[in-house]
Amino acid sequence: MNDKEEYIDFVVYFSFYCNRTAMPRIKKSYSTEFIRCYKTGLLNKEEVKSVPRSTRYYWRSKNLNTHVVPKYFEDKAHTILYLKYEKLLQLTKGLLIVVHCYKTIFSTTVYRKVFISNHKIKLLSCILTIQNKVGLKRCLHWLSISYQQYYAWVHQYDCTASLLKLCRKRYKHQLSEKEVLTIKRYLDNERFAYWSLSSIYCQMLVDKAAFISIGVFRKYAKLLCFVKQKISNNKCYTSLKATAPFKTLHLDVTIFKTLDNGKCYLYFLMDNFSRNILNYRVANTCNAAISKELLQECFSKHACFFDKGCMVVTDDGMEYKGCFTEFVNNETCITHIIAQHDIVQSNSMIEAANKRMKYEFLFTKTLENFEAVAAYLPKAVDNYNNKPLLHLSGYSPTEVLNGCVPDGKRFSDSIATAVANRKNSNTDFNCCLAYH
Repeated sequence: MNDKEEYIDFVVYFSFYCNRTAMPRIKKSYSTEFIRCYKTGLLNKEEVKSVPRSTRYYWRSKNLNTHVVPKYFEDKAHTILYLKYEKLLQLTKGLLIVVHCYKTIFSTTVYRKVFISNHKIKLLSCILTIQNKVGLKRCLHWLSISYQQYYAWVHQYDCTASLLKLCRKRYKHQLSEKEVLTIKRYLDNERFAYWSLSSIYCQMLVDKAAFISIGVFRKYAKLLCFVKQKISNNKCYTSLKATAPFKTLHLDVTIFKTLDNGKCYLYFLMDNFSRNILNYRVANTCNAAISKELLQECFSKHACFFDKGCMVVTDDGMEYKGCFTEFVNNETCITHIIAQHDIVQSNSMIEAANKRMKYEFLFTKTLENFEAVAAYLPKAVDNYNNKPLLHLSGYSPTEVLNGCVPDGKRFSDSIATAVANRKNSNTDFNCCLAYH
């Protein structure tokens, strides 16, 4: 190597060394309060970006409690920052708790999607207002709305020319305007005023006016606010009510099937005023002799109550013919009335008792055969007669039959007294508010 080449290498090395040492790295220093503001989230985005990422990572694990702050700075800057942002932080935390509470409650509602869809304009307005302040992601998270739903609302346009409020050009599978007018014409036709929707739909198909599914037809009928006309019933009907026990009796027979598929005929004789089952019988057959025997036993047991006359209401079945009719005709104090034949009223009171007897007692037990029904029926009737009823003011049928008079205001004074005592008791109760 000659002298010239050595000189060139020396110049290159010297230039590189000078450039490396002439541009030292600039290192910033940050005050403790600046670090404290970063850790508490008081810095804006620009201030946070100005700090190197490695420095921010170091600050996250740094403990500021060991730093001694000058008294002057502590009294001035730290106190100002604390007073300025402490209330704001507390308010923000409280609002986040409220938002989370409403979000939890709202997410459990049954008609959540319908409610959101009905108020999407208000929700969009709220999102557009606060998304620049808290960010779109956080805003949608607070409102429990997905990105897909949000952008679907943004790009959705309500078309006033469509009942579905969807653009016909974009949503081409909806019914055309001609088909909607056809449905409306059939729904408004006076000829079909009292027809069911399914019959109107079939008539439209038969006439070849439009061809759609029954589900779509019902949907558009609902959108067109179709309301079926109701036939007004101007018949004057009053229920059959007795003024005292043994004035009106109801007699009926019902069938109960056991597990061995056998039929049991249950006979019940009920008093209208007290709802008490006066007599009952379970048999394998249905005939007038059992009905006569049932009424005859009741007449012999309570003969003193039949002196002023009694009305026995039955239906027009064969079990109330023959010997039953002869017995009733021979007793001058008993009048046989056939429901919905001699009177307008039905025999629904005893039919309701039959239903209660089955669903509240017989169906709740495993009754395999006729003997099991005959053994259990006395207990069922006794429970029924001693069960308090609302329309008897809390009295049982047996109590009313023995002389208690139903009174709608029986418990009014007791309820009023309980309300007053409840207020005093709750006022003196040591609940959680006593410890706050």
